[in-house]
Amino acid sequence: MKNKIIIELRAAINVSGNNFLPLCHGEKRIQQYVDGLSQFYKHIKHFENCDIIFVDNTLENASKIPSEIKKCLSNNTIFHVKIKNNYGQYNKGAGIVDMWKDYSNIMSKYDYIFYFEPRLILKNFSFIKSFLDNPRNYFTLCRDDQVRTGYFGASVKDLFEFYSQIDLNYMVNNFISLEDIMFHFFKHKDTEFDSNTYCLWHDVAYGDKYVNY
Repeated sequence: MKNKIIIELRAAINVSGNNFLPLCHGEKRIQQYVDGLSQFYKHIKHFENCDIIFVDNTLENASKIPSEIKKCLSNNTIFHVKIKNNYGQYNKGAGIVDMWKDYSNIMSKYDYIFYFEPRLILKNFSFIKSFLDNPRNYFTLCRDDQVRTGYFGASVKDLFEFYSQIDLNYMVNNFISLEDIMFHFFKHKDTEFDSNTYCLWHDVAYGDKYVNY
């Protein structure tokens, strides 16, 4: 029986040419991925019935992934890596959606997806475990009308419906936040919203430090 859950590890490793958004670059950025992946994979025993895909839109192919990052990944990791950052360099959320559209053929083989950005430091596994035990639309809230998009679980069917209707040019040109539009879409679905934080996020724009996320 095929696995019904795919875990997406979403990265943007080479952002050296992006001066539009406040970003961490170079070796410091690579180390953040190593730190985040090392923490994430402490729980690898819980992922036995999942497939894991590593997605990056800033490198030519998987052979360009830095060895420090690659050695953190499981041997059976699926890779979807290409330079496809025309939208993401201006609007991170648009870049996320662009790659979902790009690997829809892979995602569509699964019933559920858990999305995780491995520059985050996972401080509490209970959110992911809850999703794995009971797959569903499951988000944390950063305010009453906005979800966090660094990690969440969703039905592939609902996520596909969501991103299929997005005009990426409109999203970029109008500075539309993925956190806003995902909340307004998923609140009309059968979705559980959680107000707790389970990760640490490196905030380069405000103090260059880790904050609860």
